[in-house]
Amino acid sequence: MKLTNKSHYAIKAMLDLAIHTKIKGTCVNLSDISYRQIISLPYLEEIFSNLRKAKLVYGIRGHNGGYKLSKLPNELSITEIIKAVEDPIYFVGCNSGNNQSVCLTNYLWLDLTEHIEQYFFKYTLADLIRKM
Repeated sequence: MKLTNKSHYAIKAMLDLAIHTKIKGTCVNLSDISYRQIISLPYLEEIFSNLRKAKLVYGIRGHNGGYKLSKLPNELSITEIIKAVEDPIYFVGCNSGNNQSVCLTNYLWLDLTEHIEQYFFKYTLADLIRKM
């Protein structure tokens, strides 16, 4: 399973966005998230580009611009955030070629991948906020 720092930072940034949008009632600037979460601004911009493409956030331009969540925190699963910034989540797949022994245990890894996706899917941003 490929869970990189990008996933970790994306979840932290989305959580920060959810909390501060509620507090301010307006958009949240990426530089503010960058400062609070100690994530470099260029890296955060890359992450938010992916989140925007996945339609999890939207941006508003202008003096008071920034980002907002596209869904309510209780509608946004952690799996959605991870999938927005990472390649497909999987542990092991069959290698192409004629060596069938590589695929004998593939069902095991696919099942594990499904369990992990379901684990993250059952948590939303709202759940994380409540646990703080």
